[in-house]
Amino acid sequence: MRHSISWLCRKLKVARSGYYARREQQEAPGKRTSDNAVISAEIEAVFRDHKSFYSCLRIHQELRVAGRCVGRHRVAWFMSSSQLRAKTHRAFRTCSRAFRLYPALSILIYQPSSRIKY
Repeated sequence: MRHSISWLCRKLKVARSGYYARREQQEAPGKRTSDNAVISAEIEAVFRDHKSFYSCLRIHQELRVAGRCVGRHRVAWFMSSSQLRAKTHRAFRTCSRAFRLYPALSILIYQPSSRIKY
C-alpha cells in the first residue's frame, strides 16, 4: 500500500473504525450469512425436485416438515432474489375457436331450448 489507512479514510470521509468493521465482516461472515447460503440451496433443491411448480408457500411447508425453521416471507425473498418463479397450470378454457369458425353454432348453444324449432 502506498498510503496509510488513516489517510485514505480521511480522504474518503469514512471513520477508521467503520473501515475495520467492514473488513472484519468480509473476512468472517456472521451466522445469518452462512445460514442464508444453506437455506438458499435447500430452497433451490426443493424447487427443482418439484419441477418448478412449488410456490413459496409450498416450499415453506416442505422446509417446515423437514425441520428447518424459516419464515414464509424469507422463503419468498430468497425465491425472488434467485429469480425462481413457480409455473402455473393452464386454466381451463372453452373452445372459443369453434364459435369463431361457426357463428351459427354459438347462436344455437346460447338460445333457450323453447325457441329452437325443428
